[in-house]
Amino acid sequence: MKVNLYYFSGTGNSLFIAKTIQEGIVKEHDLEKGVLEGVGPMVSILPIQKFGNLESIVDESDIVGIIYPTYFLDAPNVVKNFAKRLVIKEDCYLFFYANYGETLGNALHNMNQLFEPGQVGGNYEVALPDNSIIFETKKEKIPGMLEAGEATIQAHAIDIYHRTITQQSPYHLGYHLVSNVMKPVAKHGLGFYKMKVNPKSCNGCGLCEKVCPMKNIHLEENRNLLKTPVFDKNCESCFSCLHNCPKEAITYPGMSKKKRDYQYRHPKVHVKELMNN
Repeated sequence: MKVNLYYFSGTGNSLFIAKTIQEGIVKEHDLEKGVLEGVGPMVSILPIQKFGNLESIVDESDIVGIIYPTYFLDAPNVVKNFAKRLVIKEDCYLFFYANYGETLGNALHNMNQLFEPGQVGGNYEVALPDNSIIFETKKEKIPGMLEAGEATIQAHAIDIYHRTITQQSPYHLGYHLVSNVMKPVAKHGLGFYKMKVNPKSCNGCGLCEKVCPMKNIHLEENRNLLKTPVFDKNCESCFSCLHNCPKEAITYPGMSKKKRDYQYRHPKVHVKELMNN
C-alpha cells in the first residue's frame, strides 16, 4: 500500500498531523499484519509547495491526503491551487484534513467542491493552537489543546488506514460571507501581506528566508552592509517568519504592540523541519 500525505505548514501544526498519521498507519498495519510478515505501507510526507511549477500532479497512490490549516474560515489559496492540479486513480482513498484554532468554517467543504462527487472519501478536522496574531490561543489553553489534538489525530489515522468513508463537510453561508469580509480587511486594512522588519532588532540570521514555505523572502544588504529580509508578493499569511524569528523582529503594519510577545510553533516540530520545506 502506497500513501502520499501532502501538507502545507507555517508553524508546524499540519506537519505534525502528517507525521502522526504516518506513524499511525504504520502502527495499525503492524498490529493487523505483524511486523515480520513483510514490508508495511510506504508513507511519504510531501510539502505542497514542492509542486508549485507543475501543471498537473499525477498520483497513483492508494491513499492520498491533503493536510492544511484554516485561513479566514477557508483552505489557503496555495492548497486549493494544488488540489485543482491533482489527478488520482479511480480507487484512491482521498482525504482532507483541516486544522483550526477556533472555527473550521468552510475549509473542508470548499476543498470537496474541487473534485467530482464520490472522489473524496474522508473529511477530518482537529483543533490545535492558533498561530493567528489577532485571535491567538490563550497560553493556558495550549497544553490541553495539544494533548486532545494528538489523541484525535491518532484515532483518525486508524480510520484513514481502513479507508473509512466520512460525511461530507456542510456548507455555511455565514462563514462564506464573513470570510469574504475578513480577507480584504486582513490584506488591505491590517497589512497581512506586507510584513515588515524592525532593523534595530533584526540580526540578519536569515531564518525567516529558510522557513518561508512560499519562498517569499530573500536577504539583501542594506546601506550598512547588513543583510536584511525583503518580502516579495507571494505571501500566504502563514506567519512562519513572524513566529520563528528569534529576535521577534517581524510584524505586519496593523499589529498592535501587545500582540508582539506571541509566538507559536508546534512543540513537537523542530524549526529545522520547517526549513526549505
